[in-house]
Amino acid sequence: MKSASELNNTAHSSDEINLSELVLNLWRQRGLIVGVTLAILLVALIFHAYKATFSVPTKVNYGVSLTFAEKGTYPNGSIFSPNDLVANQVVKNTLEKLAIKKPVEVIKSALSVNYSNSLLQQGEKKLAGILADTKNPTDVTLATENALNNLRNRSKGFLTVSLDLQQAGLGVEPGRNLVVELVENWANTSIEKGLTTTDISRPFDEFKVKSNSSLIDSFEDATSYLKGLKSASSQLASYDGVNTIIVNGKTLEDMRRSLASTENTDLTPLRAYAYANSVLLGNDNPAIKIRLDSRERLLKLEHRRLTQQLVVHNKILDDLTKQTLNKDTIGKTSMRMSGSSPKCAVNSLRSLTFLAC
Repeated sequence: MKSASELNNTAHSSDEINLSELVLNLWRQRGLIVGVTLAILLVALIFHAYKATFSVPTKVNYGVSLTFAEKGTYPNGSIFSPNDLVANQVVKNTLEKLAIKKPVEVIKSALSVNYSNSLLQQGEKKLAGILADTKNPTDVTLATENALNNLRNRSKGFLTVSLDLQQAGLGVEPGRNLVVELVENWANTSIEKGLTTTDISRPFDEFKVKSNSSLIDSFEDATSYLKGLKSASSQLASYDGVNTIIVNGKTLEDMRRSLASTENTDLTPLRAYAYANSVLLGNDNPAIKIRLDSRERLLKLEHRRLTQQLVVHNKILDDLTKQTLNKDTIGKTSMRMSGSSPKCAVNSLRSLTFLAC
């Protein structure tokens, strides 16, 4: 019978690993190990090649936002068509600038322009899905239809220029550059033809103080120049999308506030100072004196006319007030309404209307 120490030694010896035998076994199976490794590597390469092949885009899309496209006309009133962006001359100029040696017909056939926007298209799909559900209440269906119609109307202001890369025979980067340059070329061509030019009256020359002009002349010139700028800004404000344009870090509203500030802080004090010294300026310059005297006479005549107008206006109001308050009896009132008083009231109202005009 074995002792406990002998049993422990036997157990330890059975637990020991013979490294030399392990290495020999691995060496014997070296073909299998290399084969499995190569097989896994080959599968990984095939997977990545398959994935890369299907991840390459076959079309390039470029979105353009045009506020005037909703109305179907350019800002100058000419008819607008999405096909203007892919006109023969525009495509030809683009290919020449990018030095792409492809026939114009091939590139044009690969291009397409549609009224669409990716975000709006997603919204349209969701709304169309809601309408497809016949279980919706009537009010929900009507609200969804209105929202869908509004969304479709808004989409008319967005265009998407698409290029089929396979049909054009171009890669992703050259195709993207071609579409961007195409839109820019169309925009420049439209500006050169005057299609995007709006009929806005504005000062064309920068305001400068004349060397020999008097203070009053400078004030009047500055006032006229500022008036022209304010008129131009008001006309610009009537166009859609203008308030979203930023030029030199300022919007149109910023410019209008700046014009108002200039008038209040610069021109108004200048006017007070200029006309406060009008006597001295008139003594030095006879032409200014004649002009100031003429203006003074015109102001006096206008003051006299307004004063007379106010006197007549007050008299007519007094007559109307007396006619309204003079109600002794019902019979007298009805007699006045059917007799001469209505004529007087009508004449008074006509006079007031004339004065108001």
